[in-house]
Amino acid sequence: MRIRWRFAFSAAVLSTLLVARASAQSSLMPWTAPVNLSQSGGASQPLIAVAADGTQYALWWDQTDGERYARASITDTTWSKSIGVPVIFGVRKLDAVTGRETISPPRSPRLIAVSSEAVALWIDATDQLNTARLAANTWSAATTLSSSAVMFDVARSISNTLELAYIKPVSSANEPAGIYYRAATGQAWSNAVLVYNSLYFRTAATQDLQLSVASVDQ
Repeated sequence: MRIRWRFAFSAAVLSTLLVARASAQSSLMPWTAPVNLSQSGGASQPLIAVAADGTQYALWWDQTDGERYARASITDTTWSKSIGVPVIFGVRKLDAVTGRETISPPRSPRLIAVSSEAVALWIDATDQLNTARLAANTWSAATTLSSSAVMFDVARSISNTLELAYIKPVSSANEPAGIYYRAATGQAWSNAVLVYNSLYFRTAATQDLQLSVASVDQ
């Protein structure tokens, strides 16, 4: 009976300590109220990246307006008003009769923060791998990194170098199908380097492929 009583007392003390610790943590790091960034019922593909200085970047697709972007600094909990990013899209079509433009979202969009900037990467409807950079709250024009890519992955090193790998499923005269690597230090991307080539990439189904990048500085 004494052993059971001691066990019950110990369990009660442990439970009390856990509740107290959880309560202390919740009081130290409370969640803020949610913020509606899109102001739209048609938002999808939400992405967020945080820079080393704490600046937060958000990117999402709006089914009517296309790609949208907002930011918030670490010293200001108020998000900026969202702006359009027309360079990021999957396909853009213009009806010659009605003059109406239709847009579709990009494939596999990624957003990564580098120093005080942000970089977006995506695959468009023609399978091109593209990138655009945000600097001083202005997005650059889109740059094509590969004429064809079935998938990609990107990581940031501690020296703020972007390490990019992608699978090219189409063989050309100078670039066989395979896995390629490119790096970006600042705004310039290195030339594509073939890591591994195989003709099997030409017919491989997307669901049968996996690609992952882990960055080690230098």
